[in-house]
Amino acid sequence: QLTQLETAINQGEIKLADKTAKKTADLFGRLNGATPDKLEQRYKLLTNRLQELKDWQGYAVAPKKEQLCEEMEALISKEMPAPEKARTIKQLQQQWKVLDSTDPFHSQAIWKRFKSASEQAYAPCEQHFAQQNEIRRYNLEQRQLICHEVSTYLNTIDWETDDWKAVEKVIQTAKEEWRRFVPVDRGPGQALQKQFNTLIVETENHFKVFKSQSMEIKQGLIDEVAQLTQSEDVQSAAEATKVLQKRWKEAGPTFHSQERVLWKNFRAHC
Repeated sequence: QLTQLETAINQGEIKLADKTAKKTADLFGRLNGATPDKLEQRYKLLTNRLQELKDWQGYAVAPKKEQLCEEMEALISKEMPAPEKARTIKQLQQQWKVLDSTDPFHSQAIWKRFKSASEQAYAPCEQHFAQQNEIRRYNLEQRQLICHEVSTYLNTIDWETDDWKAVEKVIQTAKEEWRRFVPVDRGPGQALQKQFNTLIVETENHFKVFKSQSMEIKQGLIDEVAQLTQSEDVQSAAEATKVLQKRWKEAGPTFHSQERVLWKNFRAHC
């Protein structure tokens, strides 16, 4: 044990040395005075060295702890964004933890000072994060409501007879409202986003059918108006063209990538 104690002292490992010194003292007690003088003398020399090491280490750590207290106290009145202040507080607390692991004395007075300053500095951060939690909770509730309303609305639609352009407008409004309510908590927010995306994809699949039909109709109107350009009866052709233009509007929009091309072609023939 004495050899292990000496090794720990030589390596500056105060905690290990302190633990080994206690084990050694226990062994001396069990020998009940039958310890050779040589071993007792060696033990006294080593415990004196250990105490000197503790004094030196404590002397070196104390000013650093004092500095950390001052830095933490300065944060109490410092104006800065809550997330940045919280990160700074955490960094100082981690530095304290490292220092305290090498401090042989662990003064309660300076620890209470540091802890009190930490709590005061973090108080506005705690309030900020509580407000952010409330905002995320409210946003999640609003998204849940939008999801429910969209789902209910879509279940009432007859896709064969209802005005799909009106439906598209409602869905576009829902998507705009959805984007308003951020941020939300990651876990429940992702699950709700997946549910909302499913509703949108199902709806847009119906829109694709209508837009495909609209594209076919418009292509047919282009063919009809192209034939009118060959007519010798200008007056009749002009009247027929007006009818085709009306039917074009009634056909509704098609895919954005095709709409301009089709319209440009139709207009040229008109």
